[in-house]
Amino acid sequence: MISRRQLRTKVLQALYAWYQSDHSDQPKMERDLMTGIDKLYELYLYNLALLPELAELDRIHTTDSKQKYFPTDIDISKANRLADNPVVHSIINSPYFKAEIKKYKVSWQNDMDMVKQVYTAIRKSDEYAEQLRSDDHTEVSAQAWLLKMFKLFIGGSEPLRTHFEEKNIFWNEDNSFINSMVSKTITTIKCSEVNQNFIMPIMKDAEDDTAFVKELFRATIRNDKETEKLISERTKNWDVERIALVDIILIKMALSEIKAFPQIPVKVSINEYIDISKDYSTPKSKAFINGIIDKLVTDMKEKNEIVKTGRGLIE
Repeated sequence: MISRRQLRTKVLQALYAWYQSDHSDQPKMERDLMTGIDKLYELYLYNLALLPELAELDRIHTTDSKQKYFPTDIDISKANRLADNPVVHSIINSPYFKAEIKKYKVSWQNDMDMVKQVYTAIRKSDEYAEQLRSDDHTEVSAQAWLLKMFKLFIGGSEPLRTHFEEKNIFWNEDNSFINSMVSKTITTIKCSEVNQNFIMPIMKDAEDDTAFVKELFRATIRNDKETEKLISERTKNWDVERIALVDIILIKMALSEIKAFPQIPVKVSINEYIDISKDYSTPKSKAFINGIIDKLVTDMKEKNEIVKTGRGLIE
């Protein structure tokens, strides 16, 4: 499931687009933000849906009467094939999975060349040949092998990563997160349970997380002039126009979050934005953002502008 840090990152991306625009359509940008988060779930489904497609290609190849794709010493009828993997069959037979695929219109039918490319890489691998020769036919073994194949040839596939990025520009940076979700899904599927709902939600608490995203986005824009003034006052020795836009947005987000969310500890907010800056800004941004936020928070505390509620949150 998506973490609050990842949600903050999504808001950062949306705000970056907003600050680069003419600010004329905030509601549309907010809708685009929520659509982008929803698209993460679609990427998750695409990765899961790829497994049945690969299994079907495996079935077609392994039923070739000449068995030209396999070593001659393998009895295909007794082998641990991808086509016979019980975890994949649980996915195929899940009514919940079928419903979500239909709802989100997820299909690989127009991208079968990509599916075949992934399958060919799997079929030609040493791991695939080794699995065919294995005498271990347990569900645990099948699950472990499928997880390994996913990490090596789906999660670790550069062509597939490029393919997803062409579908959605933000999917490339979301791949690691989605790969971890799919991996966890594979390990939690219990093949012996009929009609098991193993599909993971993209958010832990959809209502609460959605409210957090929308309010953080709105509060940062709502407080823009105020936070801009505060930052300018504390960066008098800096050329504000030369400060990285991402740094400015992160500081504005941090200040807005500290004021708008009384149940989030100040230190948590500060640490989150400092950590985000490591991935999305310059090498020197961490120290800069930390210094400016620390000074501004001190100012806000002196003016009693920070109100925190809940046990352990009042400093």
